[in-house]
Amino acid sequence: MSVTQVTTDSAARPAAGELTTDIGQTSQAPREGNPLTTDSPLTRTGTDPQSSQAAAFRDTLRVRVAAVMSLACVLWGTVLGTAVTGVDLAYGRAVVGAGGLSVMAVLVAGWAAGAVAVWSRQAGTVRRLRVLEFAILVPHAGLLVIARALQFTATDSAGVARDAVFLQLAASHNGFGWLAALVAWGLVFPHPRRRMLAIHAALVACPMVTDLGLILADPSRLPDLAPPCVMTAEMLLFGFVVSLFGSHRITALQAEVADAREQAREARQLGPYALKRLLGAGGMGEVYLAEHRLLKRPCAVKLIRPDRAGDRQTLARFEREAQATARLKHPNTVDVFDYGRTEDGTFYYVMELLDGVSLEDIVRRHGPLPHGRAVHALRQLCGALREAHGAGLVHRDVKPSNALLCRHAGMFDVVKLVDFGLVLSETLAAASGHLTLAGSVMGTPDYISPEQADGTGADARSDLYSLGATAHFLLTGRPPFSGRTVLDVLFAHRHQPVAPLGTDAAPVPADLEAIVARLLAKEPRDRYPNAAAVDADLGRCADLGSWSECDAEQWWTSHAAADQPA
Repeated sequence: MSVTQVTTDSAARPAAGELTTDIGQTSQAPREGNPLTTDSPLTRTGTDPQSSQAAAFRDTLRVRVAAVMSLACVLWGTVLGTAVTGVDLAYGRAVVGAGGLSVMAVLVAGWAAGAVAVWSRQAGTVRRLRVLEFAILVPHAGLLVIARALQFTATDSAGVARDAVFLQLAASHNGFGWLAALVAWGLVFPHPRRRMLAIHAALVACPMVTDLGLILADPSRLPDLAPPCVMTAEMLLFGFVVSLFGSHRITALQAEVADAREQAREARQLGPYALKRLLGAGGMGEVYLAEHRLLKRPCAVKLIRPDRAGDRQTLARFEREAQATARLKHPNTVDVFDYGRTEDGTFYYVMELLDGVSLEDIVRRHGPLPHGRAVHALRQLCGALREAHGAGLVHRDVKPSNALLCRHAGMFDVVKLVDFGLVLSETLAAASGHLTLAGSVMGTPDYISPEQADGTGADARSDLYSLGATAHFLLTGRPPFSGRTVLDVLFAHRHQPVAPLGTDAAPVPADLEAIVARLLAKEPRDRYPNAAAVDADLGRCADLGSWSECDAEQWWTSHAAADQPA
């Protein structure tokens, strides 16, 4: 279970499944796990560094395939033109025949079509580009082998074998084709060392084996064929060495550049914080593992660039939220250590680094929580909400993925409420005359309160509704409502009753079910007045089964290996 948990304010990005849109255009983002964990989908979506590197490699390969395919089209098209007009004797009709010229024309046309497709981005995947790469190499090598065999066995109109001058001309022309292939596949196309060596060995072997076969077929022609074969071997040896050496140096330089960029990024300083490594990236910012240079305290830093965070008003809201969240000191609320702006305008948050996973991940991996453990987690959330509401803050996005179950300060099953990206200050809202923008919905559909679904506003009792929806998930493994669309879920929150929590096979104590039902009341006035009242009733629940510190420690110990991220 030991995972590094990055806690950060989500004001820089929409929360998983978050709604921030006009009510008439309600939409839902793809669901994710807690986006703050290092093993979460954040590292696989958005501007994930690995996916960015893959995209860059694909674009580079696409350009190279298109360029070489265009070059092959031009070169063989030129050979075809000079052969048809009789200028090029080595590839003329008398040597390669009408069939050979036809095959050459088909290949040139195919390469031209392929080049157009690649330049227009119709061949986008790396696998398809690799196929096209070898669709250049294999026909090119095949043409050279066939042409070499025909050239070295060609006769004149009287049936006499071609003289030494013709053989030297043919060998130099054909050898240039092999040299071009060696250079192109050594210096243009990136391949692992073993694959590159295999390709080069095959390119050298093809003409050598062809020459040896022709000599063995007619040993009497050895005096005539030996000089052009030696000349070709010299060209191949030169191309082999230069190409392999160049390929090695290019690969080494690319690795050095990548290492330098990584080191520069890891050594980046942000005020008193040293950014160690990138943990993940989202639509508006990046999350780094960092360390305070003097205190040597590990932390999580999220950077929000001005060009990704919208206008100045949005950045000002982020700053107000960071200030408000930093005032919260409850042990079940994520600690915000610092915030500020860099000289280039980058806004950043500094938060504590936690060892844990979200309640959502716990339930999805291991099923609904035992009643005692669920109440233990809910009471800790009540404590965090009690302080936030007392400070005039409404979280507006309470849900299982924003509640982290941690090992913290030598204790087990410590819950941390995170992701205050949608937090609302009731004081600021009252000064503006409203709690939220009219006609807008903010929150996560599965756990949103009816009044948030209507876009009519949110107060502390909205967080209590979301707490009830979270309790429903912890006890049953599913949110209170589901639907085919987001609007179906919002409608259910507003109008449909909640199904009973327990079943005959898995009953839920009546007093606990009554608490959840009251939390999920449609009207705010019918819910608990505050988080303290919820905590008091949870503390009076009976027949929950035991869940002690020893139980928590044993659970974490037994599941540590199973939940270790791959």
